Amino acid sequence: RSNLNGFRTSFPGHIMCLNEVYDKIHKEVGLIQLLQDQLNLVNDSYAHNLHFSALIAQPFLNTKENNLLHDKIKIDWTDC
Repeated sequence: RSNLNGFRTSFPGHIMCLNEVYDKIHKEVGLIQLLQDQLNLVNDSYAHNLHFSALIAQPFLNTKENNLLHDKIKIDWTDC
């Protein structure tokens, strides 16, 4: 969880798009492969994939200790 704290404090108020979130998760907590594997299970549409990735990532980014999605980091779930 300490790595997520760095993630929270390093980018206060920063708008992150999906590829930035993936990159940061990979560097901080090593979850990039998990996210990509889960995305591969959903292939209905590109928009559906992005929505599904948001659902998968949310438990890691939005915890009681690291309330990123609510007031620290707003995530734009689109590809840059």
